[in-house]
Amino acid sequence: MRTALKTCSTWAAQDEPAFQADRRASIRWRGDAPYPVQVQWAGKPHNCNIRDISAGGAALAAAQPAEVGAKVVVEINDAVRLPGFVLRTLRGGMAVKFDLPAHLAQQIERAIQLGLSPAEW
Repeated sequence: MRTALKTCSTWAAQDEPAFQADRRASIRWRGDAPYPVQVQWAGKPHNCNIRDISAGGAALAAAQPAEVGAKVVVEINDAVRLPGFVLRTLRGGMAVKFDLPAHLAQQIERAIQLGLSPAEW
């Protein structure tokens, strides 16, 4: 994995900082434009957009989200694939919880702190 990371959100305001520290366990990155990704579930690729992302999971915009509990792989780019499962569905998307080794989660957190885009991960 490259040493860089970042995410995009279709709902983030223009004046929001590149990453958000909120009451969740991990910091999140939210962009001002959608970041397209492929998400694999049920043996098929699906086009989605990242709304926001952290080392713990991501909110994804999806025309037809996977069912709660479905195992997924979020393909950020050719080198970065993040396995997880659908935690809940959202209006127009889904929330995915990642199942990552500690070293990969730390790399993602560091990249988000640096304000790097998924294309730079």
